[in-house]
Amino acid sequence: MKKIIEITFKKFNFYFYTFKLDTYGGFINDLIFIKKIRNYKKTNSIICLVKNPYHNKFAKGSKIFFPPATVLIAMIKSLKISEIFFSIFFSIFLNIQIFINKFIFFGRLRSFFFFELGYSSRNSENLTYLQFNINKELSLTDSYSDYLNLKKSPKDKNFITFCVKDINYQKIKPEVTTEQSAKSNDYISSIKYLTKKYTILRIGDPSMDRMNYNNQNFHDFTKVSNHFEMQFDSFFKSYFYFGTASSHSYIANLTKTKKFMSNCTDFHGLQATFDYESYLIFKKVFDIKQKKILSLEEIYLDNHIFKMLDRYLKKNYIFIDNTEDENLLLAREIGVNNQNFKCDSLTDFDEIRKVYLKSEQNSKKINDIENFVFLKSAFCNIPKWYLKKYLYQNDVLIEFSENFRKIYEKNYR
Repeated sequence: MKKIIEITFKKFNFYFYTFKLDTYGGFINDLIFIKKIRNYKKTNSIICLVKNPYHNKFAKGSKIFFPPATVLIAMIKSLKISEIFFSIFFSIFLNIQIFINKFIFFGRLRSFFFFELGYSSRNSENLTYLQFNINKELSLTDSYSDYLNLKKSPKDKNFITFCVKDINYQKIKPEVTTEQSAKSNDYISSIKYLTKKYTILRIGDPSMDRMNYNNQNFHDFTKVSNHFEMQFDSFFKSYFYFGTASSHSYIANLTKTKKFMSNCTDFHGLQATFDYESYLIFKKVFDIKQKKILSLEEIYLDNHIFKMLDRYLKKNYIFIDNTEDENLLLAREIGVNNQNFKCDSLTDFDEIRKVYLKSEQNSKKINDIENFVFLKSAFCNIPKWYLKKYLYQNDVLIEFSENFRKIYEKNYR
């Protein structure tokens, strides 16, 4: 029945998209990707919003994320009347099936139920359904196009959206680990520097730590009741984003906000960035077996990336936060490069990443993961001072490794 519905509607140029609602980042990522597909294929869209039936299996204890009203209204405004009707109908239809399925105990009967239609972030047949390959042309396709235009006013270059995903996010999503988070207080020096010139809009959720900083140019929206709406509103207003390379930063892809991200662990996808006006710096990675901090060259060329993604092998690595000074140095890059061009210092890094992407062993793994194929085309700038310290093994990195090895042997064992 699922195939019949999909094929029938496809004949009339209607494509189904089932959103991921079990994580905030997943929803934003789907929002961006689906908009790109819509722009690329010029199709009619049926948007299905469903509670993930596999939720407890994949994210035990997590809360279901549901889009704020302003986002839903903006999504509806972007659809035709026929698209709205079918979106509401099939969202209800799928959710009813999910509800009934809870009371079905026979395997054969369960096989008649389905919980998604068309494109879904958990569907291994997406490319077959969409009938095209995810390529560089799609990755560079504009995802904005007045979509989710919550603020009609133009962007203000004096506004910066700021967010640090800290360990308290585990209260919302228990499987979040320290490798995906950072400490808000490590950004205090950066905020003090930025508020001299910019207005800072801090976004997030009530679980996040309070920041001990008061300034007329610093506005904290993490504790307000409409914190989800404020996240979108802040991004549409701000020309820059500064903070951790976390799920919140995906909104910048919708709003064309320039990103300056620290504590990034996304060595493959560069936190889904596709412009040279954006900058990032990575967390340092300590290899427990080798007892040293890895250079970027070693991370990319010695097959560490997929090991760090493996739920068992990742235990062999410790991710070390960027220091307060490093965050400050990144903050100082904001507003310096207003042209979309690659810094000369990035040449060696790009060559190393190309070798990683083209290696036979990595290519096979990358092509098996849809999102990894899409993110092959990611690019952004990395500050010269950061590459000088971490691109290759050097005396400074060796000294860092030795100091951290002593800390590890004292505190981690």
